[in-house]
Amino acid sequence: MAGRSKTVSDPYVGLPPEVASLSSRTYDELSSRLKAAKWLIEEVGQGQVFSIVQLKQRFPAISQIDRRMRDLRPAGWRIVTNDEDPALPIGQFRLLSVGGLATPAAVSGRTRRQIFEQDGHRCLVCGIGVGEPYDDEPGLLARITIGHWVPKEQGGDPLDRNNLRSECSRCNHAAQNQTGSVTLPGSVRSRISALPRREKQELLAWMRIGRRSQSRTETLWYEWRQLPPAARQEIHDTLSELTGERDTSA
Repeated sequence: MAGRSKTVSDPYVGLPPEVASLSSRTYDELSSRLKAAKWLIEEVGQGQVFSIVQLKQRFPAISQIDRRMRDLRPAGWRIVTNDEDPALPIGQFRLLSVGGLATPAAVSGRTRRQIFEQDGHRCLVCGIGVGEPYDDEPGLLARITIGHWVPKEQGGDPLDRNNLRSECSRCNHAAQNQTGSVTLPGSVRSRISALPRREKQELLAWMRIGRRSQSRTETLWYEWRQLPPAARQEIHDTLSELTGERDTSA
């Protein structure tokens, strides 16, 4: 069984019509990606936990059903793992919210890596770095994905490298649902004017090179956050030995 069984309540209430249409379609009519979507809505439920084992047991004939499930994320589905929510055991996921069904245009893995490096592995909307906790959701760690300066709905090219930027999954989800805050030039200008001279100069330097420059320490921090837990612990222990500072938090 998944996180919960289907109940008498309608799991499609409040979802967009294109998503709600899944309720009247059988699994046999759907692609692998939409099978995963229907299963998540009806048999798991928003806010609930499920595992890859449960997903594969439900669709044993689909060899890459877990990849098809992950393909829902670019369409606005918030599906978090242990990397973002440390309270989750490895191999388990939580469905935070349901997105759309549109198949987004694919950005190559190489381009994604270049954009993440260019943006310093930080969300250009809220400024959070990969692996950092949200102030209002300290149990949730940021995951960085690809977003767009100009959304496709407003005429933006989803594959134009100059239109790509790094966004955390939360800001990306807000942008897709048009609930994110709007940045106004006047507000930015007034806050820049209030900065001390040193910070104005630092900001101007970032603007001139088109990215936020990072110290070597910051770069290593973000790279360390992307390592598997065992590797992170090993490097942590090595650094403790090098500095002579023993961890007393345990």
